[in-house]
Amino acid sequence: MIDNIDLKIDGKKTKVNIVRYFLNGEQRYLIYTLNEKDESGYVKLYVSKMEYNPLRAVSITDEDEWTRIKDLIKQTIKENKQNSTLSITDLNYSDIKDIEVVDSKIFKLLDSMVEILSSNKKLFEDYSDVVYDSEPVETNDDKDSNDESGTSYKELYFKEIENRKQVEQDLNKAIEIINEFRKKVEEINKLLK
Repeated sequence: MIDNIDLKIDGKKTKVNIVRYFLNGEQRYLIYTLNEKDESGYVKLYVSKMEYNPLRAVSITDEDEWTRIKDLIKQTIKENKQNSTLSITDLNYSDIKDIEVVDSKIFKLLDSMVEILSSNKKLFEDYSDVVYDSEPVETNDDKDSNDESGTSYKELYFKEIENRKQVEQDLNKAIEIINEFRKKVEEINKLLK
């Protein structure tokens, strides 16, 4: 099942079909289509990764990362064909409605493969279209969705995720340095004996 949402592409609000919005490691990726088909039955797909300050979709420029994503796409298709548990974590794409798409990697799949890739998505409740009989009560807590600096809470949330990712990377580097140091201490102790 492919779902429609609006994204801002080339400065224009554009309705796209979400094929997949998922998490790989700490990075979020979006695969979508504008339903463009070539004469051989291949569907043009776009894949972007999320950037958090400001929140927007950008192209994958690192070739190693692009290779990993292509492998992940193949793996997801295979897992869906086998009705297996997916290796990716689906995300709620209603969080990215109307975001700006700066650039995307383009690839093509047969229409049947697009259907398989987009199947078996986790379902999320969407309450954005709920209509209430009366006006909502405004409180000081929900007057606006920005902090004192004017940054939206959604952007702050994604920025915090990015900060946590950086802390985790720094911690892993520190652990590597400590392990190297321990090895050198062991070598010195062996030499002293």
